Amino acid sequence: MFFKKKFDLPIKIVFSVVVALSVVLTALRIFMIATSYEAPMYAFAHGAVLPVIYNYTVFGVVLLLFVLFFFAKSEGNATELVLARPMTVVFAAATGFLSLVGGLYAISKITATSDNVMMQMMQTPEDQRLNAFVKIQCVLSLAVFAYFMLTAFSIGKHAKIKSVLGILTILWHVVFLLVIYFDMSKPINSPIKMMFQFAVLVSMIFMVYELRFLLGMARPRMYMATALASIVVISSAAIPMTIGAFAGYFNVTVSNLIYSLQLVAMLGYIISRFVTYINYNASHKNTTKEEN
Repeated sequence: MFFKKKFDLPIKIVFSVVVALSVVLTALRIFMIATSYEAPMYAFAHGAVLPVIYNYTVFGVVLLLFVLFFFAKSEGNATELVLARPMTVVFAAATGFLSLVGGLYAISKITATSDNVMMQMMQTPEDQRLNAFVKIQCVLSLAVFAYFMLTAFSIGKHAKIKSVLGILTILWHVVFLLVIYFDMSKPINSPIKMMFQFAVLVSMIFMVYELRFLLGMARPRMYMATALASIVVISSAAIPMTIGAFAGYFNVTVSNLIYSLQLVAMLGYIISRFVTYINYNASHKNTTKEEN
């Protein structure tokens, strides 16, 4: 049957197409924000068709990637990750640093609020719940910082300690999603906010599959599919959000701007990690064939 057939997927060609498509989608979203985003309403102009088409396109590309890798051959794929290369070191260090800075800034704002009696009395139960999540995220950001710094600068694999830090990094993403969701300063259906959430979500899923390599439960095809899907979603969310904030198309809190930059760094980390893996995977397959 057709669905039982597996085929060789030209990974490097797929990667090139995904990167090119991501550039186009990112540029298109920046154009949409510049021309049809209504900042006071936290939404695109009523009746605008392009944002709807854009969302379906991103969803379709992500779905297609997972379908392609589901039916691709899995034989001979490497089940380990090599140590960080120079570009990975740069982006891993930036990701860890910005995660920590974002946590420290957020906690400093909460501390300032708690010192102000009037502001504390005006807090709603929703504000208090949000602050609790922000505090947890701040504590977990220490583990995120440690994970990426260890990934960047360690000359050994350190699988056990990185596994623990990796789990805490995934929890950091979970709490981050809760922080975004319960932040009532923006409507829950704001397109910028929703895309921001999806970017954090795919970043978390990528970390799950990276962690599986450390735990000896590697899923190479899902790792590659998730990496490529992350490139599409994060580039479509973080880069336009960052440019839109600096260009003044909408207001973004300093904390969210830091995290938007963190996602841009994470995008660079995923790309460099993916390129390193597929190059190593290609040499691994060639070595396996020669041995056989």
